[in-house]
Amino acid sequence: MPRQTGILYGRDPSIVALAAREAAARARLLEPLEKAARILERLQGEGLLAELEPAPPSGPVYGLDGGLARLSLGGTVLAVLHAAAVRVGEGDAPAELHAAAALHIPGAGVEAEEAVSASLSYLEASLLERLAREAAGAQAFMLDGPVADPPWEPRGTRQLEEAGVQLAGRPDAVLGVHGKRAGLLEAYGDRVVGVVKRLTSPRPPEPLPGLGLEGPEDAALRSLLAALAARGHGGCWLLGPVEPPEPSARLYRGLAAGYILCPSIPALYRLEALGDRLTSLARLAAALTPPGLGVPAPVAAAHQAARAPREMLYLALSEAGLRLLEEAGTHAGEALLALLPEQPEPGHKPL
Repeated sequence: MPRQTGILYGRDPSIVALAAREAAARARLLEPLEKAARILERLQGEGLLAELEPAPPSGPVYGLDGGLARLSLGGTVLAVLHAAAVRVGEGDAPAELHAAAALHIPGAGVEAEEAVSASLSYLEASLLERLAREAAGAQAFMLDGPVADPPWEPRGTRQLEEAGVQLAGRPDAVLGVHGKRAGLLEAYGDRVVGVVKRLTSPRPPEPLPGLGLEGPEDAALRSLLAALAARGHGGCWLLGPVEPPEPSARLYRGLAAGYILCPSIPALYRLEALGDRLTSLARLAAALTPPGLGVPAPVAAAHQAARAPREMLYLALSEAGLRLLEEAGTHAGEALLALLPEQPEPGHKPL
C-alpha cells in the first residue's frame, strides 16, 4: 500500500500558509458585510427599517425635471433652461407640459453659475405650480432631485438684477427660489416627493451615524443594500425617517427623508416628502420602480424629456452672436458663432 503523503493530509507548510491567507482575506471581505448585517438588526429594532408593500398608482403620476445648456464667454454667461413634466398612467390631464427660458447674465464665476442653477430650480417650481392646477386629479408629482433645490442658499442675485432677468413674470428668481418651492410644498405637499439618485453627502444623515452607519452616504447605504441581498431579502425596504440635508431642514417645514433599498432590482435612492406622507409615497415609488431602471418610471421619463434640445442652444447662441455683431463688429460676432458646439440641422439658419 503506497505511503500517504503529508500533502494529502494538508500538512505541507506552503499549503497551510496559503489556506490561512485565503481564510484571512475571506474574513476581511466578510467583515463589512457582517457589520452591515448587525446594523440592519439595530435599524429594524429602532423601527427605522421596514419592508415596503408596493402600492400601484390609482391615478396619473407625473415626473418633473429640468435641464440646461450653458456657455461662458469671458464676462458673460449664456444659458438655455428647459423644464418638463411627463405623465405615467391614464388620465384626462396633459401627457406632457414644458417650460423654457434663455438667460444672458453679465459676470462670471461661481455666483453667475449658481444664478443659472437657481433660475432653473425656479423654472421647475413654476412648472410644478402650473401642473398642480392643470392636473388636479394627479396622484403624485415626483421631482427628479431634492425638494430643496438648489441644495444651497442661493447667491448670484446681483448678476440677475443687472441683467433684468425675469422668469414666470418674477424678478426674484434667485431670492425667491426656496420660498417658492417651500410654498408649493405647503400647498401640494401631500402629493410632492423628491427622488434623489446621486447620494453625495460625506456622511449619512441623523440618526444613522449613531446606530453605526458611517462613511460616505453612498457607500454606507450600498453596504446595507448588499447586506439585505446577502440575507435573501427581496422586494423594497424603507429606511427612515431621517433628517433631510441642509438647507431642507431649516427652510422646508415638515420635510423628512428616507431611503428606498431594493436589493432584487437593484435600486437605491433617497426620497424627500412631508413626514406624514413619506411611507405612502415610498410605497408608490417602489411600485413604479421596474427592474433595470433603478428609479421610478416617471422620474426617468421626465429626465429624458427635460434634456435641453440642441436647437434651443443654437438659437440662443446665434442671438447672442447677433448682439455682439452689432456691438463689437463683424469679427467678434464671427468668433462667437464659431464656438457653436455643432453645426445646425438642415433648415436652421443663424438669426
